[in-house]
Amino acid sequence: MGVFQYFSYGSNLLRERILIRNPTAKFKCLGKLKNYALDFDTPQGYDQKYWHGAGATIEPKEGSYVMGCVWEIDEDQTDNLDAQEAGYHPIFVDVDLETKERVTCRSYQMDYETRTGDHRPNPFYLKVIVDGAKQNNMPADYIAFLGEFSTNGNRDPPPVYHKVLEMIEKFRNSAEATKGGS
Repeated sequence: MGVFQYFSYGSNLLRERILIRNPTAKFKCLGKLKNYALDFDTPQGYDQKYWHGAGATIEPKEGSYVMGCVWEIDEDQTDNLDAQEAGYHPIFVDVDLETKERVTCRSYQMDYETRTGDHRPNPFYLKVIVDGAKQNNMPADYIAFLGEFSTNGNRDPPPVYHKVLEMIEKFRNSAEATKGGS
């Protein structure tokens, strides 16, 4: 069975988040997508109950860049990733790796024709992105950049955030059980 490279820049930066629907995902390394910028928006008809705010997307922008994680995922998981990325379409982008290689990765971009113009993410969603950037040791200036985005101020944690917390707890418990059994 083959694998593909996936460039994540939003909530799938966090290992526990991507593994909820993509259990074969393995972190390869950090990557930089040049001539794109990170943005947030909300697709029309998007179930606001999912993240309670705008989702991350990437936009072509000369001279800018987006940092992200390159994950290696089994090809038979493509449908899972597509389902998770509802409101987005797959694109293939050339990503510069920290190993100095350049690879073509599958990524996702929000559909233009369905955007509402609401650019404010939920603070819990933004926290997952920032936590993922920290978890993967992204540069401090990029982590600070992520933290500067304005949020919608919603104080109600969205349902998917609870799933992420459950996965984090599961990983911690698994790691503690492994340490205890050594």
